[in-house]
Order: sequence, then structure tokens, then C-alpha cells
Amino acid sequence: MTIRGSAALPILVVLAILAGCTGGAGLRARPLVQPGEQVGDLVVTDADGREVNLREMIDGKVALVDVWATWCIPCIQAMPHLQSLYNKYRDRGLIVVGVMTDGNATRIGPEWVRKKGVTYPIVYDDNGDAFTASWGQVSGIPLLVLIDRDGTVVDTFVGTGDLGAIDRRLEQIFSGAEQETASAGAAHAGS
Repeated sequence: MTIRGSAALPILVVLAILAGCTGGAGLRARPLVQPGEQVGDLVVTDADGREVNLREMIDGKVALVDVWATWCIPCIQAMPHLQSLYNKYRDRGLIVVGVMTDGNATRIGPEWVRKKGVTYPIVYDDNGDAFTASWGQVSGIPLLVLIDRDGTVVDTFVGTGDLGAIDRRLEQIFSGAEQETASAGAAHAGS
């Protein structure tokens, strides 16, 4: 066996372990929810330490779910933009929800978020384990999942390169919803 071949073996073993496990459970991670799929229940912790179901928090609203961590510089840099989107669209039915996935999110999260002045809801998921088990494996953060009012994934975005695209997509969603509502009202009035 060559040195090159023997050096590759440990790398292959590590890759095989990482590909087949999530956390310590030894279960294969489910793929991330995709556009067109419904999101399921996702039980996380709120700022008061209570368990909440994220699916119930967003029910009936257009939701932008932001999966992030305090050690992720692009995640932190995206927060003012997400706050701006929340401020711009919340009266039209948008909810932005941050899912903090630090290893000790439930312990450090509420105070950290308070200091940042974020006003959209933040929930806490130590190590992202609940998110991974319910909505799928995260390949990178920030991960932004855009969900329509009936709980169907509209789109997913990884990183901060598409923040403008998210704003444009939200404008399309809300303009289309307003046009549908106006058309339905006009049709009903004519009956």
C-alpha cells in the first residue's frame, strides 16, 4: 500500500461516519425540505424556556425561517436585512422566525438576541438537532426557508447572496395574494 492510499483511508472512514449519522443517534439525516413540500411539526424552545411548535407559530402566515448561529458572521450580517423585511411585510402577513442553532442556544440565546435588538421571533434549537430531525439536514447557514400560508415550502436560500432575491420573491407573493383577494372580492360583488 502506498502512503497516499493509507492516508486516504482515515478520510474515507470519517466521511462515511459523517454521511451516515446525525448527532449521536446513528440515524441517517433526512434531506432538507424542498419547494412544494409541506413543513412538519418542529418543536423548539422560546425565549421563556417553553417548548413551542414552529409549525403552529407560522400557520396561516407567509414565513421566512432563518436558521443561524452566533459564530456565523454572514448570519449576523443578514439580521438587519431580515429585520427590514419583517418591518416591511409584517402588516401584509409575513412572519420572520430565527432558529438559533448554537450548541448552547437555549442558555445563551435570549440574552444575546435581546442585546442585538431583534424584534422578530427567535427560537432556540441546541445544535440544530430538532430542525435536522424534522425539516432536514442543513448544508450551510444562514439557511432561509420561505414558506407560504398553507405550510408549503416556496424556496430555500443558503448564504447571504440572495437577500435581494428574497425581497423580490416576497413582493411577488404579496402582490399576487393582494391581486387574488381583489379579484375574488370583485367577482363576489358582481354575484
